[in-house]
Amino acid sequence: MIESFLSVVSGSPCLDQSLFKQGIRKCRCFNVSPLWKGEEWETNAALNVYMSKKGRIRDIYEYYTGTCIPPGYEMSAEDGFYSVRDNKKLTFRQRGQLKRIQPEKGRGFLLGIENQMTVNLTFAQRLFELDGLEYRRQVEEIRERNNRNHVKYKPEDDFKYRFRRADKLRPVCNLKLYWGKDGENLPVSLKDMMDIEAVPEQMRFLINDYRVHTVWMRAIADEDLQKMQSDMKYVVGVLKRTERREWICAERYMRLSKTQRKERRQTGRTV
Repeated sequence: MIESFLSVVSGSPCLDQSLFKQGIRKCRCFNVSPLWKGEEWETNAALNVYMSKKGRIRDIYEYYTGTCIPPGYEMSAEDGFYSVRDNKKLTFRQRGQLKRIQPEKGRGFLLGIENQMTVNLTFAQRLFELDGLEYRRQVEEIRERNNRNHVKYKPEDDFKYRFRRADKLRPVCNLKLYWGKDGENLPVSLKDMMDIEAVPEQMRFLINDYRVHTVWMRAIADEDLQKMQSDMKYVVGVLKRTERREWICAERYMRLSKTQRKERRQTGRTV
């Protein structure tokens, strides 16, 4: 079982090792982890690289929504890396994946993909921040374009902020892929992080919420996996049948050098 799992995760058909190393170097350069820091960090980077392929994203999108991406829509990579100045200190935020889904005519929309191996109780707030940064970037791009083109503003436009009523933002859709085993009680919205008991019940409708759309990868039914067109149906199928100990063994195996991997294969050891 573990050998087949390792061949799927660390083999070249599913994971481009050079891209994986590039992602590791980029995160270490800025001291940034896309979702969390600690023992699961490299696993998360590997999952982000794995989920960069269009076919895999299409499979997950169609599984969760129950609909196919309409013909004529093209998928391309977008920059999901944001800089934030906080108390005169420059910090960074990074998405797992950000794709633009573009029709033949029109602006299209953005699809964000985030991967998790462990439960993150603050993820709703993090997603709220990431979407806010993306919308802020779009607003700044529109304002700069209007200034550059010397746009003439009408009475219904916002001259002060250089934003016309006809200017529109590209919406951001989000999917969180949870690859761990404890997915029964995952937080689903920003309200799950709040203590709303102190707010009078008649005023609670004023609290803005932010929903997290989660796909628990291990809970995908086998019949749904068979409908997928990419190799994800094999990867998730193997993952569903592995225990936590085997996943940890796979992580340790991926960190070994080529010589160490060869020695373990010769001796029949995987850890």
